[in-house]
Formats: sequence, C-alpha cells, structure tokens
Amino acid sequence: MSQLCQDPTKNRDTYACLCRCFRFAEGRPYGDLTETAEKYIYSNFTRVFKEDEFVSLPKNLVEYFLCSEMLRVDSEYQVC
Repeated sequence: MSQLCQDPTKNRDTYACLCRCFRFAEGRPYGDLTETAEKYIYSNFTRVFKEDEFVSLPKNLVEYFLCSEMLRVDSEYQVC
C-alpha cells in the first residue's frame, strides 16, 4: 500500500486512491503522504467526494474534510 501511495497524483485511479492513501497514512509515520493526500483531496474535492471510497469514510473524517477552511469549491452547489 505504501508503494501505491508514494505519489497518489500519478495513480490512474487517483481520486479513489487519495482516500485510501489518507486512511493508510493517518496514524502512521507517513506525515508527508498524509499531507500530500489531504492537500490533493481539498484541491480536487468536487471529484473526490463522488468516489465510493470517500462515501465509505468514517463520519468523523467526512466532517473533517467538509469543515476545513482548506476545502476548495467554487459553489456549494458543486457538492450537493
């Protein structure tokens, strides 16, 4: 899994992979991976939130992403 997540932006299944990478790295000594995945999730949220992996995240992680000031969307209607 750590090899798969080394650079999630180069994975062909990028948006689904980001959630898996974030969950894998969270709570492990992979701070750079967690940070990279988190930033990419925020930057591409309108695509990421449509993935099954995002929907299956625990409630506290969904809230974490939705409540963040780093979340980037042009309009709230993009995520309704």
